[in-house]
Amino acid sequence: MISGTTTSSDTPSLNEVPSLNEPPLSKDVLLSHNASSLHDVSSSQDADSFYLRARECLQENKVIRVGEGIETTRIVTAKLSERFGDEALPLDREKPHEIMVTRIDLTKVILALASNQGTPDAMMRYLKQEGANYGALINGGFYAINGFYELRTNHPVGLHRFTHTVSLGKHADIIRKDFDNTNAFFTHDPQALTGSFEHYEQFPEIDTRLHLQTQTPFAVKQYYGLFRITHAGTADITSLTQYQPSSFKSYLEEAKYLLSSGPLLVEDNELRFTGEDLKRADFQFKTIYDRFGGHPGSVPPGTFYHADQVNPRSAIGFNNENELLMVTVKGEEDPSRRDGMRLDQMALLMKLLGAKVALNLDGGYSSCQGIFEQEKMKSPLFIKKPGRESLVPYAIIATQQVDNGPGMPIPPSENDSNSDSNKRRLCGVKKKLEF
Repeated sequence: MISGTTTSSDTPSLNEVPSLNEPPLSKDVLLSHNASSLHDVSSSQDADSFYLRARECLQENKVIRVGEGIETTRIVTAKLSERFGDEALPLDREKPHEIMVTRIDLTKVILALASNQGTPDAMMRYLKQEGANYGALINGGFYAINGFYELRTNHPVGLHRFTHTVSLGKHADIIRKDFDNTNAFFTHDPQALTGSFEHYEQFPEIDTRLHLQTQTPFAVKQYYGLFRITHAGTADITSLTQYQPSSFKSYLEEAKYLLSSGPLLVEDNELRFTGEDLKRADFQFKTIYDRFGGHPGSVPPGTFYHADQVNPRSAIGFNNENELLMVTVKGEEDPSRRDGMRLDQMALLMKLLGAKVALNLDGGYSSCQGIFEQEKMKSPLFIKKPGRESLVPYAIIATQQVDNGPGMPIPPSENDSNSDSNKRRLCGVKKKLEF
């Protein structure tokens, strides 16, 4: 578990030199492009050196300082091994990758899960509501788009806790009230499962049962992780299946926000998801497609049938320098022109970026990452088709620390989607997409 604590600080000018208030790297720790400079990360000292090389690699690109504690960069290269050494060879290809990496200093920002996110309007409304001048977001975990297992439209898959923080209007909101289904962990027996999904009993190699305690597909429940933001301002990622009711109760008491997603990509500085996992039938797109069809609504939500296909990807991770990484890989999920990364490749990328623990988030056209500063939104959606500003149920948002405490629930009257304040358009805010 990697964690960090949020503390108060003054807001600097946005035109300061990009930095996360760390000392500059000396020449002896600059990233070397020689393959021999990289080695297995098997100790704390090795992990620190690996992180420093990854950090310097990011600084070779144009770094945008969004505000105190938030900076972002964009990596465009076909040969990631030229940046990270031989360990990145599995990621090399003819066509350039386009990767957005946002680094969050947890001592300088407020983290929250904010509802109804994914578009410039949504993020700007949230920032205005919280009194913050800048922030960064990445989409959250999986959600159901059908009635599978009695999950209703757009409900998150897994265990979640977040508030209805912002409204775009009653006809636009995906989430219209606070969401907390964590009591399900205690109300179901640890072995309680649904039956197989109707009409799919003839495919026993694909398990369609839901694990009721964790609210996740039973076949892949051991791959799920939890991202928690505590009342004290810390954040962490842990495996969902390690908890028993006694320990989970205290874990939840400290949780202000909670999401579950999967798979865990990196854990204890080791790859948790690898190419070996792709040998499982339920991680193979063709196997799922041949049996269930290609529409996401015909397969159990929250399963990883897309794992062996390149797709747009999103993930978060923590490293040993008290930073949260938001990482998005640009791509295309249309079967005729797929682009992006497989899940095992995304896991390797997160390790290369210095993450000691990392969690996969929803991908495909749900994959979005954005930063907002100086009344401009940059890269609100990071997939290839422009204009696909897909609204997602909730997102992880890091905002400037302000006196009124960003991330706190707003009064119910302001949550009312019929209120005049929510019908007004934001005035004087320019939506300019650039990087």
